[in-house]
Amino acid sequence: MVPDDADCIDGEEITIQFDVWSSGTSGEAYDSIEARKIANLVKRSLHRADIALADNALVSLEHVLTRQVGDPNPALHHFAVQFRALIETPGA
Repeated sequence: MVPDDADCIDGEEITIQFDVWSSGTSGEAYDSIEARKIANLVKRSLHRADIALADNALVSLEHVLTRQVGDPNPALHHFAVQFRALIETPGA
């Protein structure tokens, strides 16, 4: 977390990463297209989403990047989907 108190608002900047894997049932991985489709669904579902928090307030949730990650298991396709969230916290 990185403190974010611009505009005199107490808050935190949080980086969130979701990891997506795809594999086949017979040891063969589905094409990386399968994992990419799931990663894109995560991106579309959360980018600029208006999510209510139990405590504090979500100021923004922005997609930062989606990238394919090498996996030591050749039967797996792995994608990382990263977001940046700005969370307003109550003042001290």
